[in-house]
Amino acid sequence: MISVLLLISIAISIIFYGMYVKKSRDEQKLKRIYNELHSGNGLDNVIKVLSNEISGMGITILAFLKRNRGTMHLESEKNSLPIVQHSSAVKALFTQTPQHSDHRYEVDKNLCKTLGENHLAFIPVRIKAEGHCWQINNCQDKQCKCHSSGRGPCWTHSEKHYRGEIIETYNEKTKRCLNCPAFLPLGVLAVKDTSTGALSRVHTFLDDNFSGALKNAVNFERALYSATTDHLTGIPNKRSLIISLRSLLKLSARHNEPLSFSMLDIDFFKKFNDTYGHQTGDFVLRGLAQLLSASARESDIVARYGGEEFSIIFPSTDKHTAFSVAEKIRKKVKGHVFKHEQQDLKITISMGVSSFPEDDIESITALIEKADAALYHSKQTRNKVTSYESRMSGTAPTKERKELSMYPPKKSDSQAKVPNNNRKNKEGKQKPAENKDTIVIGLD
Repeated sequence: MISVLLLISIAISIIFYGMYVKKSRDEQKLKRIYNELHSGNGLDNVIKVLSNEISGMGITILAFLKRNRGTMHLESEKNSLPIVQHSSAVKALFTQTPQHSDHRYEVDKNLCKTLGENHLAFIPVRIKAEGHCWQINNCQDKQCKCHSSGRGPCWTHSEKHYRGEIIETYNEKTKRCLNCPAFLPLGVLAVKDTSTGALSRVHTFLDDNFSGALKNAVNFERALYSATTDHLTGIPNKRSLIISLRSLLKLSARHNEPLSFSMLDIDFFKKFNDTYGHQTGDFVLRGLAQLLSASARESDIVARYGGEEFSIIFPSTDKHTAFSVAEKIRKKVKGHVFKHEQQDLKITISMGVSSFPEDDIESITALIEKADAALYHSKQTRNKVTSYESRMSGTAPTKERKELSMYPPKKSDSQAKVPNNNRKNKEGKQKPAENKDTIVIGLD
């Protein structure tokens, strides 16, 4: 009897020791993964680290299909699946459960063909929840099935309800949900088909341990996007422009390659805003940013410098070539019609171009100042591209001249004299005339 109890206690001890060893190994594994995740903060880095770990669990990962809110697609480097079309990948995204490919869906068949597999499986990847949809959005729609209930994801159970509204179509509801801060799925991992049990284990492994790390990665990318992207136009902002310009100028100097830069300005834009309103002006700024990005070469960098001013970096491009590209862009903008609220709107732009090393550029400040001086000369006649010349040195416009150049010149502005200084003071005595020449404010 004693020997039996002894054997039982030994067996129990072995079981608990085995559980302790397994738990220790799992903790060490997670610690190692977290250390790897700290080496980079972006979502792509997190997915790469996690993919390596999942591969060690016997799952072959073929692609990560990332949710794109703008295009409403699941996208990878070589694949793009529309979210509004039926597919197993989209089903996994919305139900947040692993799915096997279904060849009844045309999208699934095409994806299998692209990835070179007869069958696929999809594992959803999501960030950590911070509350229910109705809590995050402060929603008071008590008719919605998800309000104050323990139901599953609001985007699958709330039918056409969205923040108190009833949306007409499911496609529009899907679009709204994709932009909602309560929408958790980031995308799906496309893997080689395997058992449902193996897929569930991987899904649980990701959900239980890394949804917080994925949330941090998304927040990091959002912060980075906000810091380097112009919120109105969606193109790089001045901060991003300076960073790119500094890096490219160093590379150009090291490899003895040219680098050109252009400043451009919308002609008479203040008058345009006064005529059509600032909302229309913002619409034109967004449209111009898209037009510039589409008209520039793939290697060029288009950024918003500030206000109605934009900039274009031409890497590995001499001044003559940059001038030709800028002239094509100017003509394209001149011929473009911005359609807004049943109005056909047209604008023109003026551009200035400077180039390293042709213009004796020693810093990005000099590159920008000389392009700005060339732009100022273009603004004298408008709708023109001007290359920097040495005679333009020091002719960049002052703040006062820039303000005057926002409007077309008038006859009354060409000879605006300083008022007569021979006025009487408070005591009634004549003030002595100041020894100053008459100042003429013009645009030259």
